[in-house]
Amino acid sequence: MPVNDMVLMYLLMSVFHLSAWLKFLSAGWQRANTRVTQTEGD
Repeated sequence: MPVNDMVLMYLLMSVFHLSAWLKFLSAGWQRANTRVTQTEGD
């Protein structure tokens, strides 16, 4: 059945792309938690 092949393909794609999404979200969380100090004139 083509539906089963499509499900398998999407599962494999999600597994391969999960690490990239986790890195992306982790970088965003770190940026949000990091305080940026600005000096006058910057």
